[in-house]
Parts: sequence; structure tokens; C-alpha cells
Amino acid sequence: MLQLSVLARIGVYVVLPAVLLLGSGLCIYTFGKEDGAAEVQTKWNADVRARNDAVQKLKDAYHEQENQHAADSQKAADALQQASDAHAKELDAVRAEYARSMQRSDTRAAIYQREAAGGAAQCASLASHTAELDRSLVEGQDVVRELIATLGLRDDQLVQVGNQLLADRNLLNGPN
Repeated sequence: MLQLSVLARIGVYVVLPAVLLLGSGLCIYTFGKEDGAAEVQTKWNADVRARNDAVQKLKDAYHEQENQHAADSQKAADALQQASDAHAKELDAVRAEYARSMQRSDTRAAIYQREAAGGAAQCASLASHTAELDRSLVEGQDVVRELIATLGLRDDQLVQVGNQLLADRNLLNGPN
């Protein structure tokens, strides 16, 4: 019996503290696991929110760039239309001036013919040639005016194409 009681004492002194230690360790482990899982979940949620916010910021920035590009493109298109309208008006004015100049040329030709009618046949030929030269001069002036107007339109178009290219570049690369 003595041995049993020694074994019982050893059991009480060794096994009981081991069981108590194991039980308290299990309690601490369970509490730590739940606390750690909650902390990891909180960090995960914060990371997901931060990524979602960053994605939304990018979407907003792209949307703003697209709106700016659309506005710049519309502005360029409007400017091109205005330049085209101004060119058409300028050409109309040039053509009207051409018609008036041609009318004045015909009037001058009639004057040359009247003056030459009083003289010899060579004067009539000279007057006819002079009238043709005058007509040619007026036609040349008209061509020059139309060319100047067309070059002005081309210059305006080049400026607007450049603006459109800048708007496209800003959309793709961001403003500098």
C-alpha cells in the first residue's frame, strides 16, 4: 500500500500539475487563436478597403481624363468648323471681288475698244490684247486671293490637328 500511496502522491504532484498546465495552455491557445484571427481579419479588411479605394481613385482619374479628352476634342472640332466657315466666307468675298473686277475689266475693255475704233486696225488689235492682259491680271489676282485664303485655312487646320494630337497624348500619357 505504501507503494500505491507513493504512486498516488507522485500522480498528485506530477500528473495533476501537468493536467492543470495542459488545460491552462489549451485555454491560452484558444484565446490567442481567436484574438490573432480577429487581428488578421481586421488587417485583411483594411488592406481590401485600401485597394478598393486605390482602384476607385484610378477609375475617377481615368474618367476625368476621358472627359477632358472629349472636351478638348470637341473644342478642336468646333475650332476646325469655325475655320472652315471663315474660309468659306473669305472665298465668297474673294469670288465676289473677282466678279466685280471682271466687270470692271469688261468696262475697261470697252473703253479700249472705243479708243481704238478711231484709229487703225493695229490699234484695235492692241486694244484687244490689252483687254486680254487686263482679264488675265484680274484672274491672277483672284487666284492669289483664293490661295491666300486656302493657306489660312490650312494653317488653322494644322493648329487644330496639333491641338487634337496634344489632347490624345494627354489622354494616353497624362498631362505634363
